Amino acid sequence: MGRGEYAELHAAVREGETGQAELAKVELLDELLVGDNDGRNVLMVAAASGHPAMVAAVLATASRTAGDGGMDAVVKTLADARDHAGNDVFMWATTARPHARVVELVALLSELLPLPETLPHWAAMSGNAPLMAFLSDRSGVSAICDSLDVHGRTPLHYAALHNAADVVALVLDAGADSATRDADGCTPLHLAAAGGAAAAAAVVLASLDELAAREAVAAKDVRGALPLHLAAFGGDGAAATAGTLVAAGSPVDAKDSEGRTPLMWAAREANPALVGVLLAHAASPFATDVEANSVAFYAVVSNSLATLAPILGAALRLSTPIRCRMRSRAPMLRALLDAGASPVVQDANMRQPIHLAAATNNVSALAELLSSGAHADAADAVGSSPLHCAAFAGAGAAVAALLAATPPADVNSIDTSKHTPLHWAAHAGSGACIARLVRAGADVTSIDNDAMRAYDHALLAPMDDSTRAAVLGVLDPVTPAARRHLLLDELDRRPPSPERRPRESASKKRRRRRKSTAPAWSGLPTLRV
Repeated sequence: MGRGEYAELHAAVREGETGQAELAKVELLDELLVGDNDGRNVLMVAAASGHPAMVAAVLATASRTAGDGGMDAVVKTLADARDHAGNDVFMWATTARPHARVVELVALLSELLPLPETLPHWAAMSGNAPLMAFLSDRSGVSAICDSLDVHGRTPLHYAALHNAADVVALVLDAGADSATRDADGCTPLHLAAAGGAAAAAAVVLASLDELAAREAVAAKDVRGALPLHLAAFGGDGAAATAGTLVAAGSPVDAKDSEGRTPLMWAAREANPALVGVLLAHAASPFATDVEANSVAFYAVVSNSLATLAPILGAALRLSTPIRCRMRSRAPMLRALLDAGASPVVQDANMRQPIHLAAATNNVSALAELLSSGAHADAADAVGSSPLHCAAFAGAGAAVAALLAATPPADVNSIDTSKHTPLHWAAHAGSGACIARLVRAGADVTSIDNDAMRAYDHALLAPMDDSTRAAVLGVLDPVTPAARRHLLLDELDRRPPSPERRPRESASKKRRRRRKSTAPAWSGLPTLRV
């Protein structure tokens, strides 16, 4: 057969009507094993199409073309065959509909091929209760209750995750343990919460007495998260699932290993409905994590005003929430300021929001903060002003905004190392920042603690030769005024240098290290910060 004929064989088997005639042309077993674009062989295509007659015909053709290896070789070959995603023929059979047809297909395949250990997991994922009953009768109750996949999950885990409430009930009635944990420490109730599976969660909790239900909703995974934390990933079903968990006694302000509450998870995943449910059950909007980040911080990071609004409405005091990443988030900043957040709140390094806005060249945030009472000359722990931060980052627009503020930023302010903003602009190799600072009266003769002028920093800065020549001419104290004005005009006409990334904060380093050593998270989403 040529490649086109193989495609015709797959199509004929898929349709069912002409499949028998095409199969009669097959002379070698290998012809049945040729994959389609997804790597599916002919038997997989027949199973996925839900045609028991075609499956029987393919198996008969395989038997006819067995060759010298006999049927044992045929069985092994078909049982070991996988598509490009690693799926076998039984998995494809579970995708057929209706569910009763799947049972017929599996029964037919199992006459020749051994049932895979993961078949109960696939049946649970597809919500096929008749198939689960068939597997229980065929392989025993332990097959549907106790079998584990590579993630350490039982069929009950998957039935809960996919909200297959009837399968959950069947497996629990068969004796499955609802407290079984997977490799991530998740119980079936954790996965039901992560999948927004309110019905499945209700079935699990209904199978327990009051004390056991309270223990189930308080169980923590390897990250210290309760099922209520994972409800943040439940999408449209999150709010209903959370209501079920809270009604069963789940603590609404429990913290994971990083000090984050369910409300923080919901805020980070931008789920306003879940936020509303948690606040309605008295979740605290004032909680902070181990990095002192508040609930509102996570809402700001998610860039969701719909999520932030109810949190601000519930909060009576706001200070920490404004300490957050503010690039392109002026509406979020305005909402915080309108709610009474302090524009001069400081972090552990005494940096204020205006320092971060300047370092990220966020002119709109600078305008909001300055108009709300932030100071253009606010100093952090090392004496750096927002102008220092903007100059270090090569943020020309922020430099211009700070110099145009009322009152304007001090162009010659020094930090604890006696660096002026001009020193940092030269260090960054930003011709635009240097030009703006010099025009505003920056002192080109100022010397830092290393006895270096801005001119000396510019000698080492990354910039092209022509820009360096113009910069050095501007920064050289002996350059005539007329010549300096010409060079400043030249720098103004040059395109701005690429923005320099701010240095990584200590808190971000700690967070990165924790993530690098955290346990693997198998198949479930993780909270991004």
